[in-house]
Amino acid sequence: MKIALLSILILLLTSLPTKGQNEITFIKTPEDLSFEYGEEGDNLTWIAISNNASVYLVTVDNNLYAAGEWSSNQSITIPIIELLPNYYNFTIELHNDYGYVLYDSVSIDRSSTSAT
Repeated sequence: MKIALLSILILLLTSLPTKGQNEITFIKTPEDLSFEYGEEGDNLTWIAISNNASVYLVTVDNNLYAAGEWSSNQSITIPIIELLPNYYNFTIELHNDYGYVLYDSVSIDRSSTSAT
């Protein structure tokens, strides 16, 4: 009886994912950007890995800008072509099914020196 219980306990402990297996890790994040109005913008691209990736939210200055599902090791790309002159803070929030959340922020400075 003790051997059977010990076997079950070992099986349970070895089948549980470790903490690191449940977390989210960025493997690519965008740099802060600065460009003038009239110059073509760029895209912001993040790549992260996680078991059971779930949803992402992108906010600009704390306002929802984009949301959707994400997959581990796949690009999440946000276009920033249409930005008017201003200073912007883009923040991505990644969630997985284990309840982990990971954040990254990028500053965009679009100057108005070329604006008409």
